[in-house]
Amino acid sequence: MRLFLNETIHQKTSLINYLFGNGKNKKSLVLSSEKKHNYDTVTISAVAKELAIQENHVDYCRNTNIDKSIDLQSYIDAVKKENEDVVRNTGTSIDGSGGVLKTYKDAIYAALTDKYERLAQEAKSHSDPANYIQQKYFDKSSPYYQSDLSDVERSAGYNSEMDMLKIGKLSHTYYQDSLLRGYSFGAYQNEEYQLNRRIVNKQIENIFEKENIDRGFLTNNCIFTINPYTYHISVDGVEKDMKERIEEALNVGNNGKKLFLHIYQATQQDNCENNQIDRIRELKYHANAAVNEYTGLNLYEMTQRDGSFYTEDGMDIRLILKQGIEAKVKDGNKSNAIEYVNHLLKEVGNIDWNNTADMFLSISYTQRGLMDIGQKVVYDGYSKFDGDNWYSVL
Repeated sequence: MRLFLNETIHQKTSLINYLFGNGKNKKSLVLSSEKKHNYDTVTISAVAKELAIQENHVDYCRNTNIDKSIDLQSYIDAVKKENEDVVRNTGTSIDGSGGVLKTYKDAIYAALTDKYERLAQEAKSHSDPANYIQQKYFDKSSPYYQSDLSDVERSAGYNSEMDMLKIGKLSHTYYQDSLLRGYSFGAYQNEEYQLNRRIVNKQIENIFEKENIDRGFLTNNCIFTINPYTYHISVDGVEKDMKERIEEALNVGNNGKKLFLHIYQATQQDNCENNQIDRIRELKYHANAAVNEYTGLNLYEMTQRDGSFYTEDGMDIRLILKQGIEAKVKDGNKSNAIEYVNHLLKEVGNIDWNNTADMFLSISYTQRGLMDIGQKVVYDGYSKFDGDNWYSVL
């Protein structure tokens, strides 16, 4: 018997019965003695197939239905809570040992992980999970096809679900995922730096509390200034006794170096334009830091002559530098290190070291904490620079 179902479907029930084996398939009698074979053929139209999918309750909006069940704000709030705990329990050193704070990227990653753990678990209930996932995203004839995804959402979903299936975690955060429809994400660096500022503020506060320094006596005139070579922190704008107490409290371990690098990082953020830094000052700082790293010596203590620098006993720093790099750098990187530092030495050798400014960095310290000076953007640890976005963890 040949049965043809065209675009006109008269009875949905009888069609579903055929498709799912509920109908009775009665063969026609063959009158001709020459007829040797009987054929049962069912040709299914697009309308019929759609009806079949609906009748079988296949969830072709599974991804976006899960999206609706995920509360993104709860992940943002969880990260905020973790950050608060880290700040509260940070130590009394400006050394980063107090813990690492998270940004909105961590919250988004956690939400997407939740989503694709669920989807991967569903995929594993099928005999061939990988094939099932392939059908979900790319096979329009499959009853599992996710019809309400855009092309970029489809690609993001497929990659994420396969990651979760194969390696048990997401290898990439796709901000084009359907979970994040309607949201745009700016650079996270501002938020990341603000969080760093928050923890440094707390560490300095802890140092003062440990040394019984009452911050109530501080005014907006209190300035910390760090030497770019020794990393010694000098304090101005307070009474002499307070100045001495603060300097003694802060100049412990690597506090000076860490505070210097923290301030320097602020100057590198977009649109800051710090007036404490220019090309010459920055060049001198990096050249001295590189030489000190490999030799333990300082350019500012040497004699500058004929485009190079010489130690007290008259040895060219380049000779000592080569020995230092040979001893400290792995074979594959030695030539690159030598080339980089020699480039810095060539550049800095063309300037008059003793008659050009050094990159001392200053920052104000008030009862609110560190406040940048000499730049357009001032960080305080809490302000949002990308607007009042829902995803900020500040």
